[in-house]
Amino acid sequence: MPKIGASRSEETHNCHPGLRAGVQHWIPGQARDDDKSKAFSMKHLAIRFLQMLLILAVLSVFLFWLMLQMPGNPVDLLITSNPRIKAEDVIRLKKLKGLDKPWYVQYVRWMWGYYEPTRAPDIDPLDPALDSRPTGEEVHFLFNDKVSGGRKWFVIKNQAGLESVGTLWIDDAPPTQLAVQPIESQAIEKPETFSVNLSKFVTGDTKGLRFKLIGGSPGEVDNQGIYRWLEQAIGQRVVQFEVYNKAGDKALGAFSVEQDPIPNKKIFNKGFIFIFTGDTEAMGFSNTYKRPVWTLLKSRVANTLWLMFPAILLSLLIALPLGVLSAYRQHSWIDYLLNFLAFVGISLPVFWFGIMMMFWFAEKLQWFPAGGIESPGIWRQGYWDIFVDRLSHAVLPVIVLSIAYAGRWLRYMRASMLEILPADYIRTARAKGLSERIVLLKHALRNALIPVVTVLALSVPALFGGAVLTETVFAWPGIGRLQYDAVMNSDYYVAIVVFLISALLVMLGNLLADWLYIIIDPRVRKS
Repeated sequence: MPKIGASRSEETHNCHPGLRAGVQHWIPGQARDDDKSKAFSMKHLAIRFLQMLLILAVLSVFLFWLMLQMPGNPVDLLITSNPRIKAEDVIRLKKLKGLDKPWYVQYVRWMWGYYEPTRAPDIDPLDPALDSRPTGEEVHFLFNDKVSGGRKWFVIKNQAGLESVGTLWIDDAPPTQLAVQPIESQAIEKPETFSVNLSKFVTGDTKGLRFKLIGGSPGEVDNQGIYRWLEQAIGQRVVQFEVYNKAGDKALGAFSVEQDPIPNKKIFNKGFIFIFTGDTEAMGFSNTYKRPVWTLLKSRVANTLWLMFPAILLSLLIALPLGVLSAYRQHSWIDYLLNFLAFVGISLPVFWFGIMMMFWFAEKLQWFPAGGIESPGIWRQGYWDIFVDRLSHAVLPVIVLSIAYAGRWLRYMRASMLEILPADYIRTARAKGLSERIVLLKHALRNALIPVVTVLALSVPALFGGAVLTETVFAWPGIGRLQYDAVMNSDYYVAIVVFLISALLVMLGNLLADWLYIIIDPRVRKS
């Protein structure tokens, strides 16, 4: 028993050694509890990671459906740019792109992949080039090499069995009373409503025309020349027919009919999910920039990171210490001034503030470039010159991007510190004679950072995808500008990938916040 009236230091000295201040003493079961808390923490993070994957999967479905509801798919854009395009070409293009299928089928094709449709052989009507066809294509003439109406009809067939019909004009062929002009390939959307008027392609004496299918051609044709396709089939096949007029003259003709494209089993286009196997081409191809999405994102992400990290660092260096100072000097002139500046930073419109910065520092003072990421031709200089040039281009957008976030984070830091400073353990630390610096930085700041961590972690994805206005004002080629251009130009693959990256960063921010909670707050580890 310690003596009555002994000092506190003597009492501590005389007690059990394991209870002395600053001495770590092993207690039975303590290591087991620490192991359990670590296991629980890892289990919690693993559950959050699985939840993140599930949310991403659901979000990808919603984003894909939403993008399909937007007007302006690739075929529609082709129609508007070429109003003379034929309806048959539109049907065929939609089938080749899979745009004629339900949205959920299109989603599976985008996520998992699909076999590349085999195209029918191309025939140039001016120069068929029969002697120099690609390997695997067969050429044979129809109607036993007969010339009909000054033309010789032929068929080109590829390895998949798709057939295209063409004609050769024979200059020294004798004139005839009846002839069939070349007929373009026909695309079938619905067999029950498909028909072709063959009489439109017949020239010469067209009185009393009669038509007949030959060569085992599918479908049927009536005496008025209306041809109908009556079967369900895939691929492109040749239809041959002969036509007679009232005088008994005869002409031959042929054309190809395509109902559904044949998938090429040798060529599989991998879907978006294959990016997890390292296949960067699975992200797709940009219709606007005519480049793979991965190649496009690689340069844009680097540009955004070059802008984002300095902005985050500058915001933290401004907000955290000033927030602590504002809370510590509450109701002083410093507190009022910092709050006023924080509200100004939050309220400033980014586009207006960016233009004002450009006007004063780029136009009037000419200290920094007005926009862009680098000066033309700087790549010919050395590494140091390139670095200084890029740094000068980044100064203005970094300041604009960081001011607004610094104002928000300052307010959060101030509010959190104001909740901590009146706490009992802060008064106890001061009563023990600890310096004010240790009380603020070791006891108050660490606990005040706990709610601020959430705000900071969730601000990272906002800086990544929310710098659209800043990048637009300063012509900075980053992810934000790319996302805006992709939506405006209906560049589906780019837009979906950028949206998913932004969503992934939001969830990684939450995961980072949980991890930081475990590090900062021991109560979370033991809960």
